Amino acid sequence: MGDNGGKRKKGLNDRQLRFVQCYAGNATEAARMAGYKNPKLAGTRLLSNDTIREAVSNRELKAVKREIMTREERQELWSNMAKNAKRDADRLKASELLGKSQADFTEKIMVGSLEQTVKELDDEELNRRIRQIDSASAALRLEARATEETVH
Repeated sequence: MGDNGGKRKKGLNDRQLRFVQCYAGNATEAARMAGYKNPKLAGTRLLSNDTIREAVSNRELKAVKREIMTREERQELWSNMAKNAKRDADRLKASELLGKSQADFTEKIMVGSLEQTVKELDDEELNRRIRQIDSASAALRLEARATEETVH
């Protein structure tokens, strides 16, 4: 059995670790690559093991997290685009996204009186106020779309 560099996970042996590393949606292929004599049977059996399923999920989650840009990475990208894009519209859009990500353009909408707390409102009044907020939100989205269309 090969050395796994001291990265043994909760009771997994070397072949099980190789299975976890090789698994990409096909248990039979991963078992074959890990060195099992009957890969079809081994793949099914391995995926029924909670510890192995957890190890596969954790490995996949780490891979996904590496692919997702952080807030700072997005802000750097938008900053570079705002400074270096060829088209004015691209620079403007990057600048807008950067500003939104840093809450430069916040709007507060007051719908009715805030004297009453939500707990004090009956269901009918609460639903009425929710509908008002939804209407105001829809109007703002339409206005934003219209503004965006005039920019492009």
